[in-house]
Amino acid sequence: MYQRDDSNEPASEAPDSSVGSPEDDRPAEAAPVADADAGRADMTASFLAEIARAMRSTAIQERERISATVADTTAAHEQKVRERAASEASELRKMGDDDVAGIERSAAEEIERIKTEAERRVAELKKK
Repeated sequence: MYQRDDSNEPASEAPDSSVGSPEDDRPAEAAPVADADAGRADMTASFLAEIARAMRSTAIQERERISATVADTTAAHEQKVRERAASEASELRKMGDDDVAGIERSAAEEIERIKTEAERRVAELKKK
């Protein structure tokens, strides 16, 4: 996972590193600390890269999970809509059939009333 670069370890330095050189303005102890900091920086960069990779992987997995959930929810909703449409369509057909039957009944009653009225008038005219 995270690999430490041992080449930057203070132990890998020459044994004389505790003695500062005359040209060097920093103390003798600063060189191992700087090398250790560089090792930690490499380790930190590796750690951050691994975190970024893990975050990307998690984001991809989560996106796929959410997409699958949305697809399942959408499919279930579409099925409910189709079932409701079929139910309402059959209900509307029944209501339409009832309306047609009512119209036919009213038309038959009206035809009967007109025939009765016509017969009554014809009978009246024959009486005269």
